[in-house]
Amino acid sequence: MRKIFVFISIFTIVVACWRCQPSKQRDNVSELTQTNKEIIIAYKAPCFTDKRHVSIQVLNDQYLFRYAHHPFILDSLLIVGDMNEKANICIFNRYTGKLIKAFGNTGNGPRELITPMEFSVDKDKGNLYVNDYGKKSILKYDLKSWDKTTVPSYLEIKLNSSIGDRSHILYVKDSLFIAKDLFNRFILGTPNETIQEIKTQTPDPDIFKTQDDWYAFTNSYSCDAIAPSGEKYVSATLFGGILEIYNIKGKNIQMPLYRYFYKPILQKKGSVYNPTEETIYGFCHLHATDNYLYATVHGKKNPTSMPTAIWKFDWEGNPITEYQCDNTPIESFTVDEEKNKIYVIAYNPEGEQILGEINL
Repeated sequence: MRKIFVFISIFTIVVACWRCQPSKQRDNVSELTQTNKEIIIAYKAPCFTDKRHVSIQVLNDQYLFRYAHHPFILDSLLIVGDMNEKANICIFNRYTGKLIKAFGNTGNGPRELITPMEFSVDKDKGNLYVNDYGKKSILKYDLKSWDKTTVPSYLEIKLNSSIGDRSHILYVKDSLFIAKDLFNRFILGTPNETIQEIKTQTPDPDIFKTQDDWYAFTNSYSCDAIAPSGEKYVSATLFGGILEIYNIKGKNIQMPLYRYFYKPILQKKGSVYNPTEETIYGFCHLHATDNYLYATVHGKKNPTSMPTAIWKFDWEGNPITEYQCDNTPIESFTVDEEKNKIYVIAYNPEGEQILGEINL
């Protein structure tokens, strides 16, 4: 559980600082506002009729991650971001698990990273995007033409000042990105401009009294993923279990479908939410394909390790399959449906993060 609370601390500081600023007016920006309507709220834990026991095979136990981010597949490469001051970007051969290159020192030098927060991949163009909060930029690495013997250079793309909360930015497609935003549920735009502001109503008014409460909560306590086509976006809560599913049409986002699995039981201090002894811990990590969405979920109170199962849902949020992974805690993962594999960052018996794979 350590990594979750490291990120919560970072996001809480960002939230506290940004919320002190006045809301900005943005010109030439479309606004999608969810109208108030009666919401049918019925929390029910997912029931999987298809349950499978699978084993994690070690791909590389020599390279130990510090705090690994979401892994990405790009052709023969497996790319993993890591919270490591000496190497924030690790690239492996995904078939053999061999480390090809680890790079991206943390520092203030011209080619160093300051605060890398999020990693995204454009599979079509072969680009790796790193959201560097400290630089106020997105760093673009061209891995398509990379010769694999040198450290790839990056192009620094400065973010427009209208993107207030720069802690969480994910690549969608073409030049579009999704960014969390404390005055909206999130915004859709390019690094240079905000195109659309998404305002959703609170999914449970008994818990989140206002839209701002919901925005503050999801900024700190949610995980998300985007399908490779860039046409679907999913977000899920870390405390409780509320799933939001969005369709993206061009440069427009449609209002979400909500699925209620576990009720968030929380204590609130100011704009910060804290779990209680009765809180059911929910989603930890999401991965999206064009066909399905996958998640690691605790689904219980007071967990003592990361989840040991991967859940598969359709894009309506209906449960499909539960993969139980021999009680091995999983930090993050990515799914290759074509090869019928899941690549995981898992914990060995010593509590160290290693690279593994699951053959489905």
